[in-house]
Amino acid sequence: MKNYYIFIFLISVQFGFSQENSKLPAQLKDTVGQGPNDTVEQEIKSLDKMIVQGMEDWNIPGLATVIVKDGKIVFKKTYGVKNINSKEPFDGKTLFNMTSTTKAIVAMSLGILVDRGKLNWDDKVQKYFPDFRLSDDYIASDARVGDLLTHNLGIGNADMLWVLDSVSTKETIKNFKYAKKEYPLRGSFEYQNIMYAVAGEVIEAVKRATFL
Repeated sequence: MKNYYIFIFLISVQFGFSQENSKLPAQLKDTVGQGPNDTVEQEIKSLDKMIVQGMEDWNIPGLATVIVKDGKIVFKKTYGVKNINSKEPFDGKTLFNMTSTTKAIVAMSLGILVDRGKLNWDDKVQKYFPDFRLSDDYIASDARVGDLLTHNLGIGNADMLWVLDSVSTKETIKNFKYAKKEYPLRGSFEYQNIMYAVAGEVIEAVKRATFL
């Protein structure tokens, strides 16, 4: 059976256009039309053509496009369908996995907190997430915030916990404590998606402490 995937298409560029009409937002007018033949309409048609062609080339049934300038969303538009059988349109409320895109967001969020002095990379995870448990007590007690991003805690991969189960994130993390130790702490490499969920718990804990 052929697999179909729905992707999010996130673009941060120096040009853009409005979904409601062909007028470019005022804040972007100075960044487009640099060449004598460049027009806002040409930028719009070029981008739209690229997206539609990309969907055809990659057999993508539906996607969401977002253009960001100076930290602000200046354009967002959806394309295609979210169900290839019913042809139900893809819209702004369609849910789909962002997969490992979230790893960059989590790492960046932790980095911002480190830069602001809210935590350190070498802080122990249990300082912020006391309920963090692993099958090896020593690894759990000595695990540092930075370890959550580097896949070297020494515990075997247990991605099936979140791929096949529908329990909450907290329950998935709780169940991860049954995954077996495979090598010493920081002694090798084993890809770990679930540790990024733990990192999310650390971020949440720091957030709560900051705003209390």
